Parts: sequence; structure tokens; C-alpha cells
Amino acid sequence: RIAGDLAENLSIVSAELSAMVVAVDQPIGLRVRVQNHGRRPWQDIALHLEADAARIRTARISVPANGEASLSFTHAFGTTGDHALSVRLEGDSFPDDNAFHAVVQVRDQIRLLLVDGDPHSEPLAGPLDFLELALMPNQNAAATLRDLIHTTKVEARRLRSDDLRGKQVVVLGSVDRLSGSQLKDLEAFVKAGGGLMIFPGPKADPATYDREFFKNGQGIFPCAIKGQAHIENIDLPARLQLQRFTHPALTYFNDPRAGRLGDAEINHWWVLSPDGKNSTSFLNLDRGTPLFVERPVDQGLVIASATTADPTWNNLALQPWFVPLMQRMMIHLATRSTISAWQLVGKSTRLTLPEGVADKPFTLTDPLGRQTELKSQKDKDEAWLDVPLTNTPGIFQIVPGSPPADGSPTPVGDPTAVRRLAYNVDSAESDLAVLPAAEVEKIAERFGAGFAQDFDSYAKLDRTRRVGSEIWQPFLLGLLALLFIEVLLQQRIARG
Repeated sequence: RIAGDLAENLSIVSAELSAMVVAVDQPIGLRVRVQNHGRRPWQDIALHLEADAARIRTARISVPANGEASLSFTHAFGTTGDHALSVRLEGDSFPDDNAFHAVVQVRDQIRLLLVDGDPHSEPLAGPLDFLELALMPNQNAAATLRDLIHTTKVEARRLRSDDLRGKQVVVLGSVDRLSGSQLKDLEAFVKAGGGLMIFPGPKADPATYDREFFKNGQGIFPCAIKGQAHIENIDLPARLQLQRFTHPALTYFNDPRAGRLGDAEINHWWVLSPDGKNSTSFLNLDRGTPLFVERPVDQGLVIASATTADPTWNNLALQPWFVPLMQRMMIHLATRSTISAWQLVGKSTRLTLPEGVADKPFTLTDPLGRQTELKSQKDKDEAWLDVPLTNTPGIFQIVPGSPPADGSPTPVGDPTAVRRLAYNVDSAESDLAVLPAAEVEKIAERFGAGFAQDFDSYAKLDRTRRVGSEIWQPFLLGLLALLFIEVLLQQRIARG
């Protein structure tokens, strides 16, 4: 049974980041949800915001009985690298779930090249004009805030190798074809680690892309193209197939508040055919065909869209969620990070590293200051670091080099080389109410264990167990029988 003072419990259910990757000095939002698992309301509870272990702000929150309340913070980091954000709650007697941690990746601006295959002088008439507006909303609105993504636009026929230099992502929009040298330069860019996104358009021919860009799997296009489909005016448009998303660029939309993806209408699209091995789809149409297909090419990554980035074939660009969708896809192409902002305790983690740091020592420091030496590994062109399973919530820090022999903290030469991981407890554990006996019995059956609700049922269960069961009685009866037989034999021998 749980002590009476622990029957009342407050917990931080989640702290949702507005973005996992931001630019230097770009504000990031943090929406904190606090749950009251007890029967009495809590008033004016202190909620602290910490950045890189330093307390920077405190707010007050009131939570109704058996209810939930939320509070929002904003913060901006002035340097690049992995930064930690934590929120802490004060007030109740069970502190284990009163903190929530997350890691924010702060980068210099992502430099992106837009290759326009059908340029127009009129505003918002080109195939990539809506996309450019979505990727740099602050600059286009003459706002003082800084955009994470900075775009440069070039006409497809004027594309040169110098245009690719210094860019992390290239986007093709309604490009009919590229010359031999242009395509060769683009392939080299992707294979060296660049990101590429391809949008079709009225000027782009699917047969040409299948022949020159896909090349039976030897090119940079993610998959084969089986033609194109069109919806007539009298027919219902195609819509997005809604599901629970696992792709890093789409997990944001698992929250209904992020936008109604079901409002999208697509009237024309290319029929993409991923093989499910080298290329995979991560968002589909309700017609059974992919909308986005992804494929790694050497060290780079390519995403192909089945429809346009402007309203020519769809209304995607007119939806309010088009901005976060496109920004997250470009960030994914530029960073390809497989690490989320936070993870649950009890899970191991694999951290991707640059190829040049394979077989090098690293120091893992847990929230309690304990240091463990880890060694990076390599397979082909990939290097990684396996972080062992942990049951300790908090911020973990990974720095290059072995821990000092005297136990002092490992010195950090380059702050941008520090990697951080955040672990939190499962919010389901915060409800301290005793489970019904039927639920406990189901759990016991699942693990092959016994269940006793009271002392009598425990005693009955204990008698049926092989380990610890009372077996002295049969042995005593056997011993007495042997002694009785011995006495009879002695008497018989004595008379004989």
C-alpha cells in the first residue's frame, strides 16, 4: 500500500519543444504540461526553467484536482551545439517525476539552394515561391527574428558547381532536365553528404526522371516512376493517409494541434514505386501511392515528392501546416539526426558520429557526475557510439577523450563537440493509485508469477509452490515407518 502523503502527486507529463533544431539566437518555445493525480487542487506551484543546468526563469501554475494545466516558456541560445532545457516543479512529496529534460540542437543557419525549373517574374508564380516563403517566414515578413534556414535561388539552366558549394540541401522544382555536367555535380554533392529534395511540376517529365535520374537504381532519384495520375474536376481529390507518424520530419504532426493534414487535396501526382528496401515511403495518399519517398545515397539523403510545392497540382502550400512541414523536412535533410529531444529511461541509445572519430574514446557523464569511458565503433562509412541502458533521468553529457584518472571532469576543448542526451521517466508511473486486483493479476499472469490478494490466498499459493513448500511431513512419516519396521525386525530376531 502507498503511504497517505504520497497519494497526492503532481508530475510533469511532457515539455513539448516548438522545434528540435534552431538557429543561434532563434527563440524556441517550450510548452509544459503538469498533471495533478490527487483529489485536492494545487495553487501557485513554482515551475522553474533551466538552460544548461542554470536556472533562468520561474513561473507559477495552479492545477485543479485530478486535472491538468499547461504553461509556456521561450528561450534562445547564443552558441551552437547541443543545449539542455529542463523544467522543475516544486510542491509535492514525490520528487521523482517533478522534472522533465530535453535537448535542443543549435546550429548556424542551414544553407539551402532552390533550383527553379520554371521561373516567373510575378510574385508566387514560380514552382518554388511558396516553398521559399515557408522556409524563411521571418525574412519575408521583415521581422527581427532570425530564420534557421537561408535560401538562395538559381534558375536550372544557370546551375553551376559553384552554386552547390557551402550548401547543405538542394531543392529541385519543376526542373525538366539537367545537363550531363549539372547532373554529375548534383550526384557528387549528394554522395558527399548533401540533402536533396525533388518536386515535380508541369515542365518535368516522369519518363525523363526515371531514365536519367533513377537509372534503374543507379542514379540519385529514390525510386522508379510508373507514370502520373490525374483527378478530373468531377471526381474527389486524393487526400493524405492519416496514421501515427514515426518519421522524424512528421512526428510533430501526431499532435492534432499541429494542423489538420486531412485538409490537403491533391489533384495530380507522379506514381512513385519504392522498393521498400533501399527506398521507403513515409507519407502516402489515400489512393495507395506514396506522396514522399526517401532514400539514402552514400552519405547523403534524397526525398522525392509526388506532387508540386506550389498550388498547381494541390492545395498543400495553402495549408497553415505547410510551413512547419517543409521546415522539418529540410532540417531532416540537413541534419539527419536519429536522436530525439528526449527518451525514456530503460532504453539504450546509438549516437551517430563523424567517420573520422571511429575507434576513439569518449567520456559519458551522468546527471550524478559519474563518468564512464565509451569507445566509438565503425562499420563501412559510418561511426557510432553505443550509450548503455540507464534508469537515471536527467541530462547526460558525452565529450571526446578518456576520463581523467583522478576522477575530475573530462576537459572540454571545443564546446560544440559536446553531445547531450536527455532521459525522462514514463509519465504513466506518476499515477500512484493502487491498481485494481484484476489488473495486478493480469500483469502477474503475463510474467508467469503468482498473485495473492490477502494472507489466506498467499498461504494457499505458498503451499503450491515448489520453492519453499513444506516437505518435512512426508519425510517424518517415512522415518517413523522405518523405525517401526526396525523394532519389529529386532523383536523377531530376538525370538529366533
